[in-house]
Amino acid sequence: MKKIFTFIAALVCAINSEAKDYKDSLIINVGGIVTEQSATVALTQSAEGRYTFTLKNLSLSLAGENTGIGTIVIDNLESFDASGNTMLQTSRNITLQDGDITSPSGSWLGPILGPVPINMIAKISENKIYASITIDMPGLPIDVTFGSGYQLPNSGFEAFHKDGNFDAPNTWHSFGTAMGSVASWVTGNKNTQISNDVRPGSKGGKSVLITSNSVFFTVANGTMTTGRMMADALSASSKKNRAEIDPSSTDRDTNGDPFYATITGKPDSLAVWVKFIQGRPSATYPYASISAAITDGTKYQDPEDKAYTNVMAKAKNNKIVTNEGQWQRIVIPFEYVNKSIEGKHMLVTISTNATPGGGSGSDQLYVDDFELIYNAGIANSTITGSTISVTPQGAGAFVRTVYGQKDGKNIATVTVFSDDLKKKTEQEFDLSTATSISKVQEETTTTEEIFTLSGQKVNTMQPGQTYVVKKGNKVRKVINR
Repeated sequence: MKKIFTFIAALVCAINSEAKDYKDSLIINVGGIVTEQSATVALTQSAEGRYTFTLKNLSLSLAGENTGIGTIVIDNLESFDASGNTMLQTSRNITLQDGDITSPSGSWLGPILGPVPINMIAKISENKIYASITIDMPGLPIDVTFGSGYQLPNSGFEAFHKDGNFDAPNTWHSFGTAMGSVASWVTGNKNTQISNDVRPGSKGGKSVLITSNSVFFTVANGTMTTGRMMADALSASSKKNRAEIDPSSTDRDTNGDPFYATITGKPDSLAVWVKFIQGRPSATYPYASISAAITDGTKYQDPEDKAYTNVMAKAKNNKIVTNEGQWQRIVIPFEYVNKSIEGKHMLVTISTNATPGGGSGSDQLYVDDFELIYNAGIANSTITGSTISVTPQGAGAFVRTVYGQKDGKNIATVTVFSDDLKKKTEQEFDLSTATSISKVQEETTTTEEIFTLSGQKVNTMQPGQTYVVKKGNKVRKVINR
């Protein structure tokens, strides 16, 4: 009988320790040189509730050759909750292990190096894991991101495919694959091509060049999109000529990618490098444009032909100047127009002119290094007795609060993580000090009031001192530098 119970106990432990595999994209950044591939992470939870994270057979391109790094195994991870997200985090030294396949370079480099410092943070759900890992290998820091949906694939425009008869960046499209009743008029126009003119400081070797054309004496703006170009009208200004995403479509381009981009995160802004050259300078139509919309996964078009209710957030800059033909980095904030929507897909449209049919038939717009930016900050905080409530700065940012004691005082350590896990802000709050100030919160004033840490009200802040600032029912800690 004892043997039976022992067997059952062992079986339960084995079930609880069973690994779950997650297959997703893997982005590796080595000194600004980015490579993308697919990978599998195995996540095992023990009977005690601790996790083991395993990323097998990591390899990367060094000096044009594929080098085997090894397998990352991070064990004994304790999970914690942050705004409803199940999180894993650690900073420690690990020794990378040999892979379980033949190394592409003959041997695995990682184990030879011995212990290396790593920082790892991950959030997990039933069907997805997203992880950010930095490996401080000697002379070769490596940033590894496992999981898709927070940056657009091929955002450095290094990989290209045939869009009709012309080259377009992977996951992006132009008129070469346009559909619609007058598509035959535009599919022969060369709107996108590979360029070796890259933005300043780039570690990559390519950008994309978007060019305009003339069709029957009418300017056809050069346009590139993560969706599909649709041509259904002869008039350039008609909204029937549009960029469109229809995730219900099963169409794929020549690289096997759909005509839409998948998004999971909630970015605060987008950034992209551009170089804009007008073939004939135009005072009437001087601007290029970039727009983006995050939708719920249903059909959407740009320009809009009606009021759409399926959009979570929008970003747009329709006044991009030539900047004397020099590279410039454009940052465009997202406006969240419907926070109740769960974002699933993003339509980005980049055009040589903000006005359909505007500009000339020889305008050029170079584009490089598209990036989605996620913020992590503390917008405001409210302390009530022995607890604190924090509003994060960042559309998708989330918060972890840990209560404890320090020097005999009650404290709260608040950590705000950006949605893409690449940034965090940490701040310690003295709850015992703030308790005396929380009494002032009962006043109905909306003016800003300043208090020392001892609770004394002052009119101004002195350099190098720390204060608590109250406005209405909001309280925050400020260090005046």
